[in-house]
Amino acid sequence: MKKVFKTIGTLLPLAAVVLVPVMAGAQGTITPTEPIKTSDELVNTINRIAGLMQWGLLVLSGIFAIAAGYIYLTAAGDAEKVGKAKTMLIYTVIALAIGLLAGGIGSLVENLLGVSAPSV
Repeated sequence: MKKVFKTIGTLLPLAAVVLVPVMAGAQGTITPTEPIKTSDELVNTINRIAGLMQWGLLVLSGIFAIAAGYIYLTAAGDAEKVGKAKTMLIYTVIALAIGLLAGGIGSLVENLLGVSAPSV
């Protein structure tokens, strides 16, 4: 039980350090005063939501990378824990790569089709 509290006590401040800048950046959000009327406004809204989801993925991948490093450092030679940390880190890198590539897929499709999306 002490080990669980020690792990939480270590990871909670690290998560706070990662999340505080993100929460501070969220203070500048704009609340819409009227409903979406045009397709350009709908595309802009979807792009903003996708951008927020991408930031969330980046933050979560950072947290999981830190957690994987913590598990690796505290493994003390236990092969099972080292394997768990390696697997966790591999999945984190894969998720990070997918998240970064997902941001460029829209512009790739726009270039292939020869159209331009409205700016956000």
